[in-house]
Amino acid sequence: MGKTALNTYLEPGQKDRLERIAKRKGVSQAAVVREAIDEYVARHDTDAAPVDPAKAWEALLGGVYDGDGTANDHDDIYK
Repeated sequence: MGKTALNTYLEPGQKDRLERIAKRKGVSQAAVVREAIDEYVARHDTDAAPVDPAKAWEALLGGVYDGDGTANDHDDIYK
């Protein structure tokens, strides 16, 4: 499969760090960038709706138990 060129500007210090990583791994800087893009896309390219952090905390701290759907009750462990 052919490759497509992408020109981009790096923040100060990114080029130096990129060179160090590439040298340590024994690959080109382009290979490191492609690997990083693959990891980023795998993590972020999803059809899943983003999780609202407030709702996640509410579910964790005051939500329902998995399975039975009953509300959390901190005294349940003593019953």
